[in-house]
Amino acid sequence: MRVANRKYAVPRPVVKQRLEILWVVLFRLRLFIFLVFGYDPLILNFDQSPFHHNESGSQNKPTLAVRAGTVPIVEGNAAVKSRWSGNFTTASRFDDHAKPAQIPAVECMFKFERDGSVNTRLQNYLRSRGFPAWFTVSVAPKGSYCECDIIAFLEKHLEPWREGRDWRILLCDDYSAHKTINIWNLCWSRGYIRLVHGGGATPFSQTPDTDLNQHVRKDFGEKEARLLLEKMRCGQVVPALTPEEAMELMFEVMSNTALHKAASVGFKKVGQSIDLHGGEDESVCREAGVFWNEETTDKYPNMRAKINVELAAVAGEVASGGLRWCQGDVLRLITPYPTNKKVDQILEALVEDFYHDDVHALTNGDDATAVADSDQDASDSSTDGGDAMICHGADEAAQSSAVDTIEQAELSAEQADEIQKVKSTIDALQATIETLQTIGQVSVVQSAQLQLDKERREMRKLSQESPAVAESFARLRQAEDQESLRARRLADQHREQQKNTAKAIGDKKAAVAELKQTKRKIQDMESVSASRHALKTFTLEALGEGSTNAGGAKGKKKRHEVLDRLSRIRAGLSAGQKNDWQWFKEAWDKEMVKLHGAGWAKLFAAWMQKTLEDERSNAFSHFVYDETCRVFQNVAALHVPGS
Repeated sequence: MRVANRKYAVPRPVVKQRLEILWVVLFRLRLFIFLVFGYDPLILNFDQSPFHHNESGSQNKPTLAVRAGTVPIVEGNAAVKSRWSGNFTTASRFDDHAKPAQIPAVECMFKFERDGSVNTRLQNYLRSRGFPAWFTVSVAPKGSYCECDIIAFLEKHLEPWREGRDWRILLCDDYSAHKTINIWNLCWSRGYIRLVHGGGATPFSQTPDTDLNQHVRKDFGEKEARLLLEKMRCGQVVPALTPEEAMELMFEVMSNTALHKAASVGFKKVGQSIDLHGGEDESVCREAGVFWNEETTDKYPNMRAKINVELAAVAGEVASGGLRWCQGDVLRLITPYPTNKKVDQILEALVEDFYHDDVHALTNGDDATAVADSDQDASDSSTDGGDAMICHGADEAAQSSAVDTIEQAELSAEQADEIQKVKSTIDALQATIETLQTIGQVSVVQSAQLQLDKERREMRKLSQESPAVAESFARLRQAEDQESLRARRLADQHREQQKNTAKAIGDKKAAVAELKQTKRKIQDMESVSASRHALKTFTLEALGEGSTNAGGAKGKKKRHEVLDRLSRIRAGLSAGQKNDWQWFKEAWDKEMVKLHGAGWAKLFAAWMQKTLEDERSNAFSHFVYDETCRVFQNVAALHVPGS
């Protein structure tokens, strides 16, 4: 039994959809900026992470102690639940050799009233100790950020816009306070384009979660534990950090440039700062790499194929003048996330108070080793336009350079062999894993997956060592994508042909059925027409003349045939008469035979001849009505309507 090291906040298909949208929008904007200004923009990502005044106790971390002795840490109930927030920023480019180091923005927020004396005290402490501009402090009633706090943070740390300064992209998580129009306007006015991660996707795509927060929390916890032990030696029974001490420790942790350098590399691992045209796709790893290499929701073989289509569309619009640098066109490139009412309601209910630090949940050494071996860096899962129009002319040289193809570097024989070996091994392992999964060999799949991750790390290492190797891998991926697209196109054509064939067969069957029905209708109409115009002679002897019973059954049959013929010519009978027609024929003829006897045939023929000579279209209907009233006026009968 092992502890879970990945927890999805939303269903996996929703995560996949939102990651794809973010990648597409980010690559559109990066290419747009490159085509207009000639540089790849800096990407920044800020995010809040909760801390406590006894962070070690809050996370139930192990503490150094004498074996078989009493562990000398006492958790103060109030301290382990008293929250404060750290607001950290990561940058896609970080020069750890710069003097002074340009460390991304950091802010500590403590739970106090904004207008109280504690805020004044902390601000004075910040100034008196000479903290640099990148490190600030604030307070709030809940110890967490709302919109006004986000605006204050950005006003402190976003570099003001000036002519000639580069445009930048600012990422933030799916929190209502980050998504307001006020935040967008502030960012745009200072030369930053705000993008929001999809709700529930931040554990896979937000670099503070994937590559910074867990390391900051680890270093902070170690420093805090030493300070708490020192306080106990000085006689404090239940130690806890003061806000000033928390600020000092956090400043020491965040001054470590190695943390920010590693976080900048994280932008490539989540696929946000890699080469626009595919030269660094092998750098995308962990869960982001799984989603990156999967078939997209738009049925492209992977994200690279989809992004290439999007980049071509943006380059075409810029070249034709359909896109120019202004707020309206930038907003047009930002695709909104489709709403998912059920998922979004849950995330909104969690708001900023929810997070889960997966790395620190792994207390088992074997689990931690397995995660490290598979390169699955565990991470935090946190909760998750202005009026001015600034337009600039596009640099034609920059535009033309963007569409130039990458010159192919020379590849040595040894490098080619190494590439072929790694690629073949990866393909074989992937095929083996799929086969083992189908037969349920879970334990063997795990070993094969670890080896596959090792080979992928080797591929990334080779790509980073030599541009020629990176280009070779990019060409291999492009060839695979083209083959996949060709196979997909053939499959689509085959399905379309089957669909058209089935439709044609169905249309043929429907046409045949309709033809048969039309033929039946024509035959019926012809029979009716024939019955109207075909003449048939009935002699008086055939109708029963000279017989006391009017010819018996044979004479009755002939008289009924005459009546039926008359009922079908011209207007014929009414609806009610048709319902009673069988009864009328039988009962009326029977009464007439009893009344007229041997003379009934001659009288019947005279009446029918008179009806035929009547020019009214409904003459026979009048005859039936008159006879019904005359003959059956004293007959009791029940008249029942139809359903």
